[in-house]
Amino acid sequence: MRKIEKAVVVALWMSICTPALVHAADPATIPLETALSDFAARDGLQLAYRTDITRGIEVKVAPRGLRPEEELKYLLEGTGLEAQKINAHTFTIRRAGAAKSGPAALEEKQDGRIQLAQAQNAAQPPPEGVPLGSAANGADAASTAQPADAQLESVVVTAQKREERLLDVPIPVTVLNTDALAQNGQVLLTEYYSQVPSFTVSPTINGAQTLTIRGINTGGLTGSNPTVGVLVDGAPYAIGAGNALPDVDPSDLARIEVLRGPQGTLYGANSMGGLINYITNDPDTRTVSGRIEANTNTVYNGAEPGFALRASANIPVSDTLAVRLSGYVRQDAGYIDNYAYNLTGVNRINTEGGRFSLLWRPTDALSINLGATYQESKAHAGSELDPALGAFQTAQLPAAGAFTEKPQIYSARIAYDFGGAKLTSISSYSSNDYFVVTEFANLGSLTPIIFPSTKPETVQYNFTEQAMHRYTQELRLESPKESRLEWLLGGFYSRGYDPLQWYMNAQDVATSATLGRFWNYQAPITVLEYAAFADITYHITDALNLQLGVRETRSQTNDSANIESGPAVSILKIAPPYTAPIAATADKFTYMVSPQYHLSHDVMAYARVATGFRPVSPNPAGAVALGAPQKVLPDTTTNYEVGVKGNFIGGMLTVDASVYYIDWRNIQIQLLTGGAANFVYTGNGAGAKSEGVELSVQLRPVRSLTLEGWLSYDDAIITRDFAFGVVGARLPFTPRWSGHLSAEEEFPLMREARGYVGVSADYQGDRTGDFPNTLGDPRQDYPSYYKLDVRAGIRHGEWNAEIYATNLNNSRGELNGGLNYNNPSYFIYIPPRTVGATLSRKF
Repeated sequence: MRKIEKAVVVALWMSICTPALVHAADPATIPLETALSDFAARDGLQLAYRTDITRGIEVKVAPRGLRPEEELKYLLEGTGLEAQKINAHTFTIRRAGAAKSGPAALEEKQDGRIQLAQAQNAAQPPPEGVPLGSAANGADAASTAQPADAQLESVVVTAQKREERLLDVPIPVTVLNTDALAQNGQVLLTEYYSQVPSFTVSPTINGAQTLTIRGINTGGLTGSNPTVGVLVDGAPYAIGAGNALPDVDPSDLARIEVLRGPQGTLYGANSMGGLINYITNDPDTRTVSGRIEANTNTVYNGAEPGFALRASANIPVSDTLAVRLSGYVRQDAGYIDNYAYNLTGVNRINTEGGRFSLLWRPTDALSINLGATYQESKAHAGSELDPALGAFQTAQLPAAGAFTEKPQIYSARIAYDFGGAKLTSISSYSSNDYFVVTEFANLGSLTPIIFPSTKPETVQYNFTEQAMHRYTQELRLESPKESRLEWLLGGFYSRGYDPLQWYMNAQDVATSATLGRFWNYQAPITVLEYAAFADITYHITDALNLQLGVRETRSQTNDSANIESGPAVSILKIAPPYTAPIAATADKFTYMVSPQYHLSHDVMAYARVATGFRPVSPNPAGAVALGAPQKVLPDTTTNYEVGVKGNFIGGMLTVDASVYYIDWRNIQIQLLTGGAANFVYTGNGAGAKSEGVELSVQLRPVRSLTLEGWLSYDDAIITRDFAFGVVGARLPFTPRWSGHLSAEEEFPLMREARGYVGVSADYQGDRTGDFPNTLGDPRQDYPSYYKLDVRAGIRHGEWNAEIYATNLNNSRGELNGGLNYNNPSYFIYIPPRTVGATLSRKF
């Protein structure tokens, strides 16, 4: 197999390099739009023009060595078009003889908006607020980046709650191109998380996922507060006590932004390690557009093919009103076989969903954007397997690990521009109805006592039902851009409710018959958060800025009356069947200080001190009755960081580098009361640190070839002893070294058709698993692994056809399982080799 892998890699690199040489000598004509895109991407320039005036025009490839103005003049000769230089970085293109108005020539006012278009192959400009062309460019662009003619010098992100160039944001941000993720069949976090520096995903037994950025995570049993925030269009998403985070289908997302480091001042609780922000596509009042896509794939050891069908449409109703509709259906093929029950592909997942959004802009100053998203995923069994039984084998009960989740997100964004300030209101409601089945080991001698007619080998299922609901309201007022003093003031309110219910049924192993309810536990939880925040940037000079941010947050968690019932309660007598409600409240102040110095328009150095926290929460009443503290206090992270990001060599080289040290104090950790009941509760530990270096580079040595890579070193360890962790012990699931390399080459094939090939490699270093329940017990070690992804395709007008293979080398990368896991003989791995094809068309 290794010989095959080497041969494939060599062949791919030859296919990458050869077209570059052919392209360099190709005298044939190419579409003007393609030539302009290559010109802008290669030289790091912006081109503003109406796409209808360039469509259908063919030009000769410009000779090498020309200055930008000379090359543009050469390309436009005989086309009836001309270029006007606006500044050192920007040109506008229009019909020869058209009126010129200096910088205002950049403005194409449509529906009261200013459209700044850059060279791209798209037939229509993108909606307002969405980066033009690929969203995967910039210092952190992952392997999902679009080809050369779609990449831009300026990527717009909303990391700081306002639209900014990625190069101007003093935060390490990775922007993932969701179109490319869908085309490559990478729709699960476990399939693409390794494309983001210092980011890991650890699936658990119940379909939940523990997210870790820069090592800030203590693992533990489900129920702990997350350390990575999850947002949709800037509004926090409802995550229940079990960290049940759905894999959002990327079909109608504009991009995914991943921010590294604490973000407590702008985003509040549970973003102490960083956050993920899913950005959806907005409607566009200018033109009818849409996209259809079909995908099919086969996975190694799969029982049946996977597939996906996606469609979206943008429909302008009038000059001021537009709607956008999208829908999808997807099957992620199962590849795990049940050895005990002679079943194949038991971990198949079926997903379907859609989104509706509406944009109404009655005046130039007022805009109203409404959105509704629904998704339903059903996993027929878990993705755990027992390697002792053989590759891709399990012996659990057939439905063990099965889950159903139904995330829903509804939002309303209303903005009004007063001229001197802009007022924005963001209201959101999100929920996730979540049901999971977990196999518990048999309870031995207790079984015949509760169910006398059964054998002791009876096994129990544990059913968990959650329906986390969260309403959020944010109101913020911000100053105009480009002011000497830029400011943003805001208030935030959130209310979450989770009617958590666990129950356990006894099932006869031989007949699979359900014998009856063994135990039932209800523990409704209400979470409240109030906050006021401010962010101020003072431009001391044109090059030097000072940014300050503060946030005051009050968090309150109410653990309602806990009710236990079933025969286990009376027989085991582990806790009273009813416990009174418990409430916990705490205030937390977070801050951020960040000086920034712009060495040039496209190069910035910055320093950053920022804090984050997790909120207060009460412990289960049963655990409190056995001596656990009534509540766990907030823990905090303080991040000290310096970095530089920018474009060099005329835009040929893009770099994002940062060095950081994170001090983590008063850590919230999962503990056990001990004794027969052995209740789980959360306590406050001592301290830990995470220090490291991140370097991301993008290089474009020729116009058609893009090389990208990043390297991350993260030393995340305990600095002060706590219950079962000693000084120097590594924090869970965090590799010291990780990295990514990718290359993509585009080349002409025939008239209006272009081909591309790409290869990427991801490396994750060795990691250490969860802390043990007892000090001194061993921890699971997960070895390092790497995986290769390849892709090749053809673009012809609005059509795109691609074939791909993810995890080509069929790596067996371990993500969770083993010691200190629910069942120490089971493990969760990255998905095996998947080969597929995608066909899409824009209109």
